[in-house]
Amino acid sequence: MLDKSLNRTAFEDLDLQYGQGTSTVYNDYQFIYDEPLLGLNYFRLKQVDIDGSITYSDIKSVYFDHLDEEVSFVVFRILLVKNCS
Repeated sequence: MLDKSLNRTAFEDLDLQYGQGTSTVYNDYQFIYDEPLLGLNYFRLKQVDIDGSITYSDIKSVYFDHLDEEVSFVVFRILLVKNCS
């Protein structure tokens, strides 16, 4: 789950993408964020595991100083490895 916030406190769900399961390689996920607001926009990843436990990533920020052009950027690049022993 990709969450967004405008104040680093109140987050709302922005996009849901199902994971690839346990992995030792990077998996790419993409999302088009077509409703940014001027100024700082905050994002975090919320991982919900099979057992229902929730883990949050660090919060990342992106500053939009104008909204009249399309931009592309990487906010998160994370390798998630679950210990299966």
